[in-house]
Amino acid sequence: MPVPEPGTGARPAAAWHRRANLYVHYDFALKYVEAALLEHVQAGDELVYTLGTRLVVLDPDLERDRLFGWRRRMQVRATSEHQDTVRGWGWGWGWGWAEGETSLFLRHDGLGPLPTLGLL
Repeated sequence: MPVPEPGTGARPAAAWHRRANLYVHYDFALKYVEAALLEHVQAGDELVYTLGTRLVVLDPDLERDRLFGWRRRMQVRATSEHQDTVRGWGWGWGWGWAEGETSLFLRHDGLGPLPTLGLL
């Protein structure tokens, strides 16, 4: 979204501020919806990334955020068909867990894995 040049009229500047404000609301909503979906995850549930990599949750309450109370880390294991993918990400090397397992940091930015909710 290009920033208006100095000296442009009031209308283009106001339109830019409206778009920026709408994006901020969208970004907050995205984070809160993601956090709400991840709060309902239980051990044994599946998570999926946007490109289809699937994970099985082993411990959903590994770590919680002190400020918001959101889940910050979950211990997960890649499903058998996605072991090679996560091995390429460096999972399972040197953490003491089985291959394909890791402590997944949840960034709450809309790009992380989401629960399948039994739909996939």
